[in-house]
Amino acid sequence: MPTRTIRRSFRAATAVLAVMAGLVLPAPPAAAAGGLRFEEFKCYMASAEDGDDSPYFVVFVGRPDGTNMTTRVRKSWWDDNVDTGYVSKPQHLVTSYAPNNSLVVVTLVEEDVNPDLGQSEINSLAFAMNNYWQDYRHADKAYTSEKMRQAMSASLDARLANDDFIGTDSEWVTTQSGWLPRLEFDDHSSLYRAWLRMA
Repeated sequence: MPTRTIRRSFRAATAVLAVMAGLVLPAPPAAAAGGLRFEEFKCYMASAEDGDDSPYFVVFVGRPDGTNMTTRVRKSWWDDNVDTGYVSKPQHLVTSYAPNNSLVVVTLVEEDVNPDLGQSEINSLAFAMNNYWQDYRHADKAYTSEKMRQAMSASLDARLANDDFIGTDSEWVTTQSGWLPRLEFDDHSSLYRAWLRMA
């Protein structure tokens, strides 16, 4: 290769390295907020109705930035298959974004024949819960939690035709790794407990 070409190539490479050395690379992004998983539930006392229970759950997550979501957690293998002592570990991802100071509100519903809450009802419920969250999220935590539980219970009860409302519980997210405190659903004829985990 001619000497002139080698020198030109060397100068070009040196210039590129100099420019790269002067670049200020952006800082790596902060760690993403943890994902919330519905890990486990246990039936301590099934309903007195004929046959085994068919439970499902409705979960609301309200975040401190005002965003929120509402979803249904239902598995086909729970249908007519849950009795006293039954344990399920669905490890269901509720949301990939649940930062600290998010509020999680969970309701347990017992299905009769088919679930009353299809996608259109969940969408309607999500709209209502968003409005409540905007109203209450700036209040103190105890008040906000109580009001959002009441809102979920009343909004769900109004949308149920045949299914049975069992109960609502709530917890604040205070960690990005590990279990949230136990949730409990008790209507005096049924008793369930559930566990959610940040991961």
